[in-house]
Amino acid sequence: CPSRSELLTSRYFHNIKVPTKSTRNCMYANTSPNGPFNSWLFSPHLKKAGYNLGLFGKYLNTDVPLCAPPGIDEWLANNGGNYINPSFNYNGKVKKFNESEYGGYSTSVIGNVSLNWIETVAKDDRPFFAYIAPKAPHIQDGQGWPKTIPA
Repeated sequence: CPSRSELLTSRYFHNIKVPTKSTRNCMYANTSPNGPFNSWLFSPHLKKAGYNLGLFGKYLNTDVPLCAPPGIDEWLANNGGNYINPSFNYNGKVKKFNESEYGGYSTSVIGNVSLNWIETVAKDDRPFFAYIAPKAPHIQDGQGWPKTIPA
């Protein structure tokens, strides 16, 4: 979460953290709606410059986000969720993906939804920016793991 916070705000983590850890925040970054985090995001600046913006994948370590950050046009995000049959906020609605949709594997869902969006917006005259953050580098703990994922 600290790395994603830095990428999304262009600020070093020590410049956005708060003194105490909270379960509603991204480790020590205050990402609450009333905090300063949204005012630091890159997306409003690119939007003002005419970009079409997409954000796909793991957003921050909070619950499944209820809405996109300011300026984002296409939104598929969660807090990491499950690797298999994950739930995402997809443009404002929580959607659970299963095996019939992109194989039901989190990274495949993120990759395919973002690729479909890129193929669509690439036909437009406007520049675009896609922020893609798969959960794949993380380890899922719990009963039945590790699990072999089909290639």
